[in-house]
Amino acid sequence: MPQEVFSICFMCTIRCPIRVEVENDEVKWIEGNPHVPGIEGALCAKGSAGIALLNDTERPQYPMIRVGARGAGEWRRATWEEALDYTAGKLKDIISRFGPQSVVLGERTNLNTHISKTFMRAIGSPNYFSHDALCKGSVNTAFRTLTGYTDAQVGVDYANCKHIVLYGRNIFESLEIKAINNLLTAMDKGAKLTYIDPRVTITASKADRYWMIRPGTDLALNYALMHVILKEGLHDKVYVRRWVKGLKDLE
Repeated sequence: MPQEVFSICFMCTIRCPIRVEVENDEVKWIEGNPHVPGIEGALCAKGSAGIALLNDTERPQYPMIRVGARGAGEWRRATWEEALDYTAGKLKDIISRFGPQSVVLGERTNLNTHISKTFMRAIGSPNYFSHDALCKGSVNTAFRTLTGYTDAQVGVDYANCKHIVLYGRNIFESLEIKAINNLLTAMDKGAKLTYIDPRVTITASKADRYWMIRPGTDLALNYALMHVILKEGLHDKVYVRRWVKGLKDLE
């Protein structure tokens, strides 16, 4: 008899709530948690692939050390003690020859990220980074600049918007199921969608207005939008007077 287990997906940093069916200690099915508003049992392709990751026959089950030429695919099994000693020896050699700042650690953000950062500080290297540098980091920087908070702290109320502008945000091929469902709800209620991206994506096909800009012209488009907004006085002047500094210099 399958057992129902509620958990959180760790296939990305969104951490969607999931419902898992387990039978004889094996995961048989994964879906979005149907009890969570906005999720409605849905799950993205990456989350649904959690079973494949768990049962992947090529997934390493123990430490291995390369014994052949790079790329030859020749490895031997090692114990954890041997693997840790081997890695520590290599790190010590690199640090003694080039200094601790020659060591870089990059990883996907996870529950052990604080341990990785502590380890890097312990050996004297500031060179830690995660995928956030190429992903969520830019979004959070923009939100902090505009609001003082991250986007996770603020949230976007797609469901009650009247016009949504997505700038390179290919949301219909992304991972945030709740955001997609809320956007679809808004569009069902008559909201308009404007999408800006050099690529023709699924989101572009669903947009009411699609701007296919040339690659590398994002900044020019931004300046053009700013020029029209300021010239025609389309901005919220009360808000600007209270919260914005340097607008005169920009004009």
